[in-house]
Amino acid sequence: MKIPFIVVSILSSLTQGTDAQPACDNPLSFLDVKTLVCTGQTTTNKVIAPLDVEEYIWTLNGIEIGNDVDPFIDIEWTTEGTYELCVQASCLSGNLSPNSCLTIEVYALIGENPDTVFRCSPDTIINGVGPGSYVVNLPTADGCDSIVTLTIAVYPEGPADLGTIALCDGDQWELNGTMYSDSGDYIVYDD
Repeated sequence: MKIPFIVVSILSSLTQGTDAQPACDNPLSFLDVKTLVCTGQTTTNKVIAPLDVEEYIWTLNGIEIGNDVDPFIDIEWTTEGTYELCVQASCLSGNLSPNSCLTIEVYALIGENPDTVFRCSPDTIINGVGPGSYVVNLPTADGCDSIVTLTIAVYPEGPADLGTIALCDGDQWELNGTMYSDSGDYIVYDD
């Protein structure tokens, strides 16, 4: 039974401890907010919770994106650019705190899959890696993780001898889009 008492005591100290700010007197303080993010990321943006707050009003580039009793908001960043994220507290007294704002830079995550790499058997590419598809994480210059898929394929082994192809006079035979009708020995390369 001591555990619930300790949990309540800890929660109490979080809302009434030294981190709590006077309600609506000062701008809110952001807490662990990422200011450099990549497209496709979702960030949790939070502020230190003062006492007597009725709700938090969040804006992005001046447009309201949320209001709630919780001192945080989750934002999924879909478009690169520079954004101004602001938050204000609406207090039980009816007053509003000054706006607290910060600039967030969102960088594009560009992942282009390279063309398939072909190798002759039994060649390998890197560290014994053979044919297949491999997911590779590459950081961009802005620090975003760019995920690409590298596909390695193997050409068929060695030359193939098709033997003698018998044709009647006037007949043709096609291989790789080329028509053959004359007698002779041919070496054909697979493009």
